[in-house]
Order: sequence, then structure tokens, then C-alpha cells
Amino acid sequence: MQEAAIRREYPEANEREIHLRAAARSNGPELIRKAYGWAPDSDG
Repeated sequence: MQEAAIRREYPEANEREIHLRAAARSNGPELIRKAYGWAPDSDG
């Protein structure tokens, strides 16, 4: 369900970005930034 909401918010996002955004929402953007070197744009 979380990924479906992300797809609606970011229809241009690829699968990697959707996965990372979902992970950032679950685990916090700071952890994702450290683990993957990627940060969501004020989303989280």
C-alpha cells in the first residue's frame, strides 16, 4: 500500500526510487542517506 501511494505521488519515479522512498518513510531519511547515499526531497 505504501508503494502504491508513492507511485501516485511520484508517477515519474522508477522502481529504485519507489523502493528508496518507501524505505525512507519506514526507516527515516537519515538511515537511507547513510546506507544508500540517497535522500528523498523533503519527503521521508
